[in-house]
Amino acid sequence: TLGYFAQAKPFIVPNSHGLAGVKLASLQQALRRDSTSNEATGLRLLYLGRIDAPKGIEVLCRAFEKAVAQQPELRLDVAGTGASLDRLRASYAHLPQLTFHGQVAGEAKRQLLTMADAVVVPSASQESFGIVTIEAFAYGKPALATTVGGIPEVVTEGKTGFLVEPNNVDRLTQLIIWAADHKDALQAMQPACFAAAQAYTLETVATRFLAVYDAVQSATLPTALSSAN
Repeated sequence: TLGYFAQAKPFIVPNSHGLAGVKLASLQQALRRDSTSNEATGLRLLYLGRIDAPKGIEVLCRAFEKAVAQQPELRLDVAGTGASLDRLRASYAHLPQLTFHGQVAGEAKRQLLTMADAVVVPSASQESFGIVTIEAFAYGKPALATTVGGIPEVVTEGKTGFLVEPNNVDRLTQLIIWAADHKDALQAMQPACFAAAQAYTLETVATRFLAVYDAVQSATLPTALSSAN
């Protein structure tokens, strides 16, 4: 916007979910075999991230509390730590359907992703990407996310998830209730989520970085600058 480097060519290289192609294929094969294991239970949602207001976690908790009043079998797992964790844990201690796990990693994180029917990304701040979204895709889980930052570029409405405006408790409540009534629709998104995750393997992202390096190395200086040197 300042007019610098007007002739520069932009390159966009996304983050990776951290899985190589072979590992992703093995994971997804196992998940396909187990995809019917939780069909008889109520909708189980997962939040992975920092427990701070800009991440929309407080909006999610309020929406979930309202949704549980109509759908008592709902479950929400909240994984992460942050400034709001202790306060929210105390505020929602009366809801047995809402579990705060604190910081998770490794097998504990993999289990939560496996058990979830969908991952909620309720960010209110301008997320540039949202790695948790593509982590969800790697596990075949659609995202219930907000229309902020780069998230709409990752989540395809009705195919790999659903989008709502940020900070809208009522709209998020409605979406959660709808999802609870349409678990089969979420399950049907698994192939599209698996396919979307292919674009974020370690090899794919590394190849795109190499393409940027090659482009920079092969670029020539502007005529005026090269003659001045």
